[in-house]
Amino acid sequence: MMNDVLKYFSILFTREWATIIWILIILICILRNKNTRKSFLDVIKILFGKVLIKVWLITALYVFMISFVFSKTIIWDTIYIKDIIIWYLTAGIVFLF
Repeated sequence: MMNDVLKYFSILFTREWATIIWILIILICILRNKNTRKSFLDVIKILFGKVLIKVWLITALYVFMISFVFSKTIIWDTIYIKDIIIWYLTAGIVFLF
């Protein structure tokens, strides 16, 4: 069980770990102040509103379908899943808007 968890953590490179740590530090700084915490929560509510949640689901379904099609080819490898998720959460959402 522990080896499976460690296997998934070893997928991330040091740059990705550094990004995760910086995001956590920034989130802690935002959530410590009452005014910024309220504003941050308002932004989260907007991002997951009824209209935008449909957009997120449609684009996630689109990325999943393309990934599924490519997973049936000989050039596919499971290591690409991490890259697809990172691309979707960063550049994919930016390209969407």
